[in-house]
Amino acid sequence: MELVIDMGNTRLKWALFNTATCLSRGVLANTLITGNTLHEQWNGEPQPSVVGIACVSDESLFIAVKISLKALWPNIEIIRFYATAACLGVQNAYEQPEKLGVDRWLALLATHHDYQGCACIIDCGTAITIDILRADGVHLGGYITPGLMLMQQTLLARTGLAGDSLHQSLRAGQTTEAAIYAGTLMAAVGLINTIPQLYPEVEQIILTGGDAATVAQYVSVAVNIDVDLVLRGLILAVNTTITS
Repeated sequence: MELVIDMGNTRLKWALFNTATCLSRGVLANTLITGNTLHEQWNGEPQPSVVGIACVSDESLFIAVKISLKALWPNIEIIRFYATAACLGVQNAYEQPEKLGVDRWLALLATHHDYQGCACIIDCGTAITIDILRADGVHLGGYITPGLMLMQQTLLARTGLAGDSLHQSLRAGQTTEAAIYAGTLMAAVGLINTIPQLYPEVEQIILTGGDAATVAQYVSVAVNIDVDLVLRGLILAVNTTITS
């Protein structure tokens, strides 16, 4: 069995696999990560043979996770993954491959493995990242822009507003808070709607990340929602490392 952990900027997601079969999973907000909460997440689970971790969050959180894993399973092997120049048929576009966010890299691996044709992977999380992957596995590069919550929080903070509006629509807001929510949503949706114009060769647009379902309601292009993309990329990377 293999435990994979995706440590994002906002949330920690994990899944326990037996080869390719997911046995259990969980999500924990980064603000709630402590030794006790991590112990509650994993205590009672069967001991995995290896743990694979992708971390783009604060290094102190990674250390906390590592300490908790070792407290539960002292002899467990922990592998932290980073982007590389090439893996599993995917070629990294970056001149310095390790500079590509590991979450983006793992999403590329999973997409190449699970989808056909040229694909656009859009992670709607703390940041919105967009990556273009040709059918032959060549990564063309990507885009990064603030995510919905980050855009909203920044504008609300600058205007001194509380940000308690429940507005979630592309329709014009009738309060400043509602206008901020509508404007930031429109920015994200407009960005995604331009992909077919810029890359007409794209056959699949895949949305992942915490805001994927929200954004998908408003885009005018066909999309697939796949929130487990990074975790599946992680299990692919773990199994490749084990067998190599």
